[in-house]
Amino acid sequence: MGKEKGPEWTEVTILQEPEKAGGNFQVKCGHCELVFWGGAIRIQGHFLGQVACGVKKCTKYPQALKKQLQDIDQVKREQETQKRKVQDLDEAAVALPQGPTKKQSTLKAAFGKQDKSKVDAMWGRAFYGNGFSFRMINDPHFKAAVEATADFGENYKLPSLVCLRTTLLDKEKVLVAAELKSFMASARSSKATITSDGWSDTRNRPLLNLLMVTPKGEKFLESVDTSGDTKDADFIAEVVGKAIEDVG
Repeated sequence: MGKEKGPEWTEVTILQEPEKAGGNFQVKCGHCELVFWGGAIRIQGHFLGQVACGVKKCTKYPQALKKQLQDIDQVKREQETQKRKVQDLDEAAVALPQGPTKKQSTLKAAFGKQDKSKVDAMWGRAFYGNGFSFRMINDPHFKAAVEATADFGENYKLPSLVCLRTTLLDKEKVLVAAELKSFMASARSSKATITSDGWSDTRNRPLLNLLMVTPKGEKFLESVDTSGDTKDADFIAEVVGKAIEDVG
């Protein structure tokens, strides 16, 4: 089998060897007992549920082993991508002037121009496919994240969904709480104004948003659900008065 000897082969039983070199094996899945013809790619496709492989997905394959194959498949894809980049660089180098001092920078610039339109298209698809607000492109936090990623380099990997929902979120809560505490401390020693603004959430509940405005900036305090309340001067005065007491 040569190069075909991967972890996927330990999960099947070979029933028949190929009649000629490079041909397919007849194998039997050790989990769902499906019998089919193929090599490493079709066996992996069977376990990973890849429709293009033409083999029915295994419904009994252990998740731990599936993750191992997915990792191997990802590494192969990254290697192929890197190989294509090197080939593109080689082709670009042939067409560039071969000056002794500017060859490397010129090559990088030419390749960068070639790739920017593709990167722009991928950013566009990310926005359109997820319904992101176009205004997010001017958000300072978004810009800072993109710039930090570029500075880190090509080895940066995005945080996982689990990390975003747990570890990173917990850290951000701590950071925001510390910033708010510092802001509130400075606000007490300067002039501050409590303002309110009526709003409706996605469930059309009437909300009263409260913010504190100071010479150093503004902070959101809370939203009060005013469903069933009469939003007259006395009610608003009571809500704002409580906010002033909370701020101190």
